[in-house]
Amino acid sequence: TGVDWALDTELNGPLSLFGNRVQLKGDVTINASDADILLKAAQDIVVRDDIDMQTNGGDIILWADSDSTGNGNIAVGNNTTMNSTNGLVTSSLSGGGNIVLAGGFDDGSNGGVASDGIPDGFAFSNTTNGIKLGDTASDDATTMQSGGGNVIIRGESSNNATGNNLPNNIGIYNLGKLN
Repeated sequence: TGVDWALDTELNGPLSLFGNRVQLKGDVTINASDADILLKAAQDIVVRDDIDMQTNGGDIILWADSDSTGNGNIAVGNNTTMNSTNGLVTSSLSGGGNIVLAGGFDDGSNGGVASDGIPDGFAFSNTTNGIKLGDTASDDATTMQSGGGNVIIRGESSNNATGNNLPNNIGIYNLGKLN
């Protein structure tokens, strides 16, 4: 079963969405200090265009392929913002949470720490990008503001497309701008 979250949401605690497929269509603001946004899917995660995810020092985690079967990518639409510094955007900030786009198990692989609530493997696809940031080449940006928190992006693709579909072979692919 999948989760399709279409509401603009403001909470004083964490938001965790679990499903085979998780789709975010509404903005999410977390006001409580250190409370996380967690989107965790056995398969794919889709974040639609023009979405803002904001925490007050909490982590923002997009965790695909959580069953580590090699089938779960992350697609982030145009003009999407992930901000773990309570909406602040100035430079030299500290105290922000981690921003993580990855997949697989939380087993300590790839320099991770086992059982810390952060995926240590890759968002993976055999038909397209493991992670795709933006859905059209435009001036719209994917923005990540972590205020000193780690930004971890792990994507892998085993696709063998040719010609115009060659970009689908790339593990992490960005269309538009990345801020």
